[in-house]
Amino acid sequence: MENKIQLTKEIILNHQFTPNVKGYDPSEVDDFLDRIIEDYKTFEKFEKESKEYIQSLETENRRIKEAYKAVEVDNGKMKARLDGIKEGDHVTKENMELLQKISKYERALYAKGIDPRKL
Repeated sequence: MENKIQLTKEIILNHQFTPNVKGYDPSEVDDFLDRIIEDYKTFEKFEKESKEYIQSLETENRRIKEAYKAVEVDNGKMKARLDGIKEGDHVTKENMELLQKISKYERALYAKGIDPRKL
């Protein structure tokens, strides 16, 4: 099966069959219907693939939104931590080193199953 649409609505609407004594040539009608069926198969395949692709995009979009929310929460936590330790309007090298140490200790506590916010 070829994945290309052969017919348009205009071609189908304006198609003229060759008349014969009994009406129309059955083989000509069958050939035309076969072309229509091939197009329907292509449409069905495209529709199925499109639905699967949309579903995968929606799943990925949900995952990204959840990750974004987590980053926003972490960002808020970091802002609160910075507000609590900085002197004046600038962050010093010493404060940054303290933040790195605090972060290291927090990760170690989380790894041991301890929530450092509850200490």
